[in-house]
Amino acid sequence: MKGLRLTIAKQTVSSILDTLGDDDFFNIIAYNEELHYVEPCLNGTLVQADRTNKEHFREHLDKLFAKGIGMLDIALNEAFNILSDFNHTGQGSICSQAIMLITDGAVDTYDTIFAKYNWPERKVRNLTLGSLG
Repeated sequence: MKGLRLTIAKQTVSSILDTLGDDDFFNIIAYNEELHYVEPCLNGTLVQADRTNKEHFREHLDKLFAKGIGMLDIALNEAFNILSDFNHTGQGSICSQAIMLITDGAVDTYDTIFAKYNWPERKVRNLTLGSLG
């Protein structure tokens, strides 16, 4: 994802942050062959979506760049693991959970990952915002 597609992806993430309230928790992960947390100090956790945190993450969005091939399976596994770990902390609500994917295209349906983490309860919603070009 390069050029205009990357710019659109960053703006999309920023717009999603606008929809989150103080009762929400989030993190942003960029991915290629490896995971890259937008805020490296907050690897593997979720943070409260207060104004300060959202602005802090927005500042880090500008540092994202395209490199390599997006390995969506790595990102999905990480996202499900973060949600699972966070649920065990007692913070937040396990009622409404979502993984939002911003991609310029996925090469698979990743059914095995969803079956592993999200079956049969289907507690986590997956919102894919793809084909940015």
